[in-house]
Amino acid sequence: MPSVAEKCLGSMRTGTRNAARELVLLYAEKEDVKGCEGLVADLSDKLSSKQPKVVAANVAALAALVTEFGGEQVHVRAVSKCIPVVFAHADKNVRAEGAQLAVQLHRWMGAALSPILSQLKDIQVKELEAKFAEAPAPEQQPMRYLTSLKRQAEQQSREHGRSADTSDQDTDRTATYTHDGLNDDDYAAATAAGGAGSAAATTQSDPYDMAEPCHPLRSRHLTPQFFELVCATKWQDRMNALESLYAALTESIRIWPDPGLDAYVQALQVRIHKDANINVVLQACKCIDALCRGLRQEGAAYMYVLPTLLEKLKERKPSTVDVLQSTLDAMYGCGSLSDILEPVSSAATHKNPAVKGGSVRFLGRCIAKSSTTSSPLQAADVKVIAALLVQLMSDGAGDVRDAAASSMGILLRVVGERPLLPYLDKLDEIKRAKVREEASGSAAAVVGAAVPISNGPSTASSKVPPATSAPKAAPVSQASAVPSKSTAPPRAPAKPPMAPTAPASKASAPLTRPPSTKGPPASKALPPRVKAGAAAPTAPTTAAAATAAAAAAPRGKGHAQRSAENEPVRFRYAPEEAEARALELMPERIQAQLASSQWKERLEGAQALGPWLETEQPDAELVARFLTKRPGWKESNFQVMGEVIKHLQSMTMLPSFDRPAIALTVQPLSEKLGDMKLKGAAGETLCQYAEVTSLGFVLAQSLPYISGIKAPKAQADALAWIDQTLLAFGVQGVDMPGLVAFVSTCLKSANAAVRSGATAVVVTLARYVGPSLLRLLQ
Repeated sequence: MPSVAEKCLGSMRTGTRNAARELVLLYAEKEDVKGCEGLVADLSDKLSSKQPKVVAANVAALAALVTEFGGEQVHVRAVSKCIPVVFAHADKNVRAEGAQLAVQLHRWMGAALSPILSQLKDIQVKELEAKFAEAPAPEQQPMRYLTSLKRQAEQQSREHGRSADTSDQDTDRTATYTHDGLNDDDYAAATAAGGAGSAAATTQSDPYDMAEPCHPLRSRHLTPQFFELVCATKWQDRMNALESLYAALTESIRIWPDPGLDAYVQALQVRIHKDANINVVLQACKCIDALCRGLRQEGAAYMYVLPTLLEKLKERKPSTVDVLQSTLDAMYGCGSLSDILEPVSSAATHKNPAVKGGSVRFLGRCIAKSSTTSSPLQAADVKVIAALLVQLMSDGAGDVRDAAASSMGILLRVVGERPLLPYLDKLDEIKRAKVREEASGSAAAVVGAAVPISNGPSTASSKVPPATSAPKAAPVSQASAVPSKSTAPPRAPAKPPMAPTAPASKASAPLTRPPSTKGPPASKALPPRVKAGAAAPTAPTTAAAATAAAAAAPRGKGHAQRSAENEPVRFRYAPEEAEARALELMPERIQAQLASSQWKERLEGAQALGPWLETEQPDAELVARFLTKRPGWKESNFQVMGEVIKHLQSMTMLPSFDRPAIALTVQPLSEKLGDMKLKGAAGETLCQYAEVTSLGFVLAQSLPYISGIKAPKAQADALAWIDQTLLAFGVQGVDMPGLVAFVSTCLKSANAAVRSGATAVVVTLARYVGPSLLRLLQ
């Protein structure tokens, strides 16, 4: 074959070329084992020939192999590795033959060819995509078979022919005798049955089996500082780390099961479980989704993330629920129905109806998928599922009852009525009729089916932009275009997830904090810009509408939430008791250094405070009480104050950190918003406070101190921070009358920078509240 590939395939004589190509196909036909790997290797070796006509002829021979024998009899993964070499050739005829080879490979491989195409130039990829679109719909049916498979193929063809003939006879009989008794839809369904046999004859290959596994941990898209950034205090850093991981995971539809992925999955679980930013949570879910779809059964070891995902179903935003459903469906592909029963049964007893309903819908989708897999439902699993669904059909929430009835109908359609008779007898007539109605639905019905997340190749340039873009940025995606509705603070799960085991520096995660019981902040996306005189949105589903409704009806839900944010903070200790306890708690050496008159000693004491907080994890309120005295909020040295602010930010990770600590420490942070050297750290710390509690509470505590700032430059800086924070967190829970009153005062300032900053805040508020803001301004 090497001689034929070099001398004959590129011959100047047409007859010699045609005979050589037919000889190649005959060589393939006589192969005993699928793959034709030896033949493919002989042809691929000639791609390095110095004669372009030899290279083009061998590329054409490879295309003929794929065309005639298909992707199941020829090792298309080995053939696809030739694509970058062919398209890098200087001769245009070679590249033209390479395009034909790529079209044939795409016919069989589909999305599995994308990682190979990512190695080509952009213009080449664009041209190939156009050729893929122009190519006819692929019928994955080989034209020739290996000799060892020819008898089997002929037997299957005869069986399909007999089934097709039988279906045609049944169709004719149905059309002749029963058409008068059928409506048009039933008759169309009957006549369509005749094509089932011929359709079954077309073999469908899975692109996943033909894809080359990618090594995401070796990807150039994955940032080397992933574990430092994923635990960073800035949510944008965490988002960038997750986006880099997602780009690495989606380079191919198939992922190599690297043991090093364990640490990344643990880090993703922590982000999903405890991160206060919903955009970070969703990006972590997308990473889990891509990982599970790329690993399939190899990802069974990561099923422990399932309870964390089910817990997040309490989110009400449709786009958020869609991402969670897609991630859950992908995770089911890594295991079996038995693997999900225990987590779903536990989630079905959750106090939140959204968690119960979403978990039951997920169970229904898994039951529907089990009918198409090689592992059917086990009798023991059917008993557990049926008992659970019968119990949930008497739940107090209507959504849970509907989800249970739908899932019970799917179970009835999959296993039949006989195994479920003991459980159906426990239902009343209405519920039993509803279950039978669900079971008689379309055979392909799936309860709340989720749309899978795109798993195509991703590059660094195709990253998803952060949700908090600048005010003049392009419109953001529909998934997070409006602030989310106010929801009740969710309860933290009784069993927190494991922390990442990968090495990380102390600066990245100095403290460990259990999951906060506070709800996530409002969506960080920008609402649509409101034009002057425009009508307010008709459906008050955003936080802006909630605020407007609250302004019109003071006794509404928004008013109650703002009142809760303005309630006096209840401290655990009296001031005298707290100071005494703090002196007992704090090491004497740090006390002496922070009380020193030498700024260098105070700086050493402030620097020593960090390791002590990390090791001891003391009560946050006591530490805050101590810092109010030593070094105090009137510390004049910016280096010492900078260290104190850094430790205030680290304190948010303490288990005891809550509103009392914020109320004690918000004064210096608010006053330093106008400090040229400290405003960045102070603003970031206040944002961290808002993630732990809420922006409404932080603004309620900081506005009195911000109002007391006299310097115009400091006032303008503080207004700029308020503007950016509102863009990031939204106005959910914010005391709108108090904030508007403060901004109205700033609008009357004699300083142009202050007036400009106040105007920017008003514009941002108008984007959330709409024309109702005019009433507050008046």
